[in-house]
Amino acid sequence: MIKEITTREAFNLIDGTQEEIPISGMYVKLNNVKRDFNGILNKPNPKGTKSGSMRYRPSDLGNLIYWDNGSQQYRTIKSINLKEFVLHDTTYIVVNPKQGTVEF
Repeated sequence: MIKEITTREAFNLIDGTQEEIPISGMYVKLNNVKRDFNGILNKPNPKGTKSGSMRYRPSDLGNLIYWDNGSQQYRTIKSINLKEFVLHDTTYIVVNPKQGTVEF
């Protein structure tokens, strides 16, 4: 199934996911280079450090954190750069009727 959603809806869907679940997709970096990603949301830290040890709350800035299967480390994606992703066997295409920044 394919669904179109806004950046805000995509952020809320991904940020609201509580279980450890695979995610993959594509985003655009600040230099306009397209990047594919493949990882896991909500993966416990394999080094055994406590969750929440970041110095800031990523969701306050619209950032999404996932475990990158390729590099075996945590990565951050700015939700405003997310273009498409697959979650729960559904492909989401991120569309924005108005270009510009999204407030978080």
